Amino acid sequence: MKLSFRKSVLLILFMVVIIGCATTQKSLEPEQAAKIKQIIVLLTDAGPEARIFDYTGMTGQSQVRKSIGGDPDILLKSVSDIPIKKLVYSKLLDKLAPTFLVVRIYSETNDGPAKAVGNSTVLKIRLVHGLAAHAGEPASAAIEAKVEVLDSTGECLIRTWLQSDKLFRKGRRLVEFNDDNAQLYKADLGKAVDSIAIQIASLMGIESQASGNAELEGQCSTIDVTCSYPYRLTQDCSGFSGAKRQIQLGGQKLKIAGTLNGKIILIMNSNYVANEMTRALTKRVVNNNPHQTLECLEVVEKYLLENDIHIMKRVRMLSYSGGTDGFFLELDNDGYSILKQHTIP
Repeated sequence: MKLSFRKSVLLILFMVVIIGCATTQKSLEPEQAAKIKQIIVLLTDAGPEARIFDYTGMTGQSQVRKSIGGDPDILLKSVSDIPIKKLVYSKLLDKLAPTFLVVRIYSETNDGPAKAVGNSTVLKIRLVHGLAAHAGEPASAAIEAKVEVLDSTGECLIRTWLQSDKLFRKGRRLVEFNDDNAQLYKADLGKAVDSIAIQIASLMGIESQASGNAELEGQCSTIDVTCSYPYRLTQDCSGFSGAKRQIQLGGQKLKIAGTLNGKIILIMNSNYVANEMTRALTKRVVNNNPHQTLECLEVVEKYLLENDIHIMKRVRMLSYSGGTDGFFLELDNDGYSILKQHTIP
């Protein structure tokens, strides 16, 4: 039986950590999607106000305040008039129209059918946007969407909540979001819209990609990661500690592991094991210095791009508390070989 990195650390301490069970997001089966003749999209919102989403996984508000980094009221009031339904509609129509006949889009809170009409499938989407707070990391512009899919008989096929953070997450300081009439917030929200549209299309059985793919990222739980999952890491991977080759790049010390062809690399905080020991023994929240992890990611990505190696996909390793333990990078060429040139003892 293969143990994940974090399980291995805790096993040494003879402790058992129980993590809440993860659910698999439901999507239409191919035969269900094939039966759809036309779609009515009912697009509503939860009101004009932007919100704060607490993704810290902590009790109390201290981690939320730390993530946001100040009083968000000025920002939230200045962005509450963003036409979020119109933005999502435009992106969603791009995803759905090549596959389905979209007969009508309702965009007012109380108009449109409550259930399926005729032979139409109804896609009901309730939207809200705002700032997502994360443990130990700056907040990001985000969207939440409650999605329901009703078949032509009115039966609910899918009911789920989607979060844009699943594919797009760009932490920024509040002062950055407030600057220049919230232009950075609005730009990031556009990528969050793309994330939601992709996820809704996936629910409908449509595989889709977004522009600027390197800005989008997947997620996995550190508790599930091994040297063979989600990628087969044959270079410098330990079942106990994860990435084990230590390098120094741009003044940052980090640990890396890679696949045989070097096109997928794992970046981890060099203090991962020590922090896990501290977390288990003291029950204190130790998020493996997420700011350092993000700084390591930035110097690695910059170095790879300088060597004409591009990031195709980024997968964030999340701790049970919502912090970031590391990143997987999928590359268009062998990047591991050149990173190994910066090995230190």
